[in-house]
Amino acid sequence: MTDSKELHDILAQNINHLIDDKDSKTPSMRYLSTCIDANESYIQKILSGSSFPSMDKLIAIANHFEVEPWTLLFNHSKRGEEFEDTLMLLASCPHNMIPVIREYIRYLMSKEENE
Repeated sequence: MTDSKELHDILAQNINHLIDDKDSKTPSMRYLSTCIDANESYIQKILSGSSFPSMDKLIAIANHFEVEPWTLLFNHSKRGEEFEDTLMLLASCPHNMIPVIREYIRYLMSKEENE
């Protein structure tokens, strides 16, 4: 289980990464703060560890960067890019495909265990 400090560190790292991305149209923490209708220092407080966003603000940040909200809390360094790409594919699948995909994954895992 992830503790609150670790979760905060993951969030801060992901926001920093999105702000620093060369394709980002977010030049500063202050700009992001105002884009999500928050106090100018809101993002700075989150990144410094003195605040954690509400669910509404977390969604607003995700919407600003056009990412799914869960990706802001995803530990990219632990799981890797392939894992994240797979999750994104799963998230985009039609709901009726998920049971088939789940069963296929279980099948593959059982084959791996038996080898």
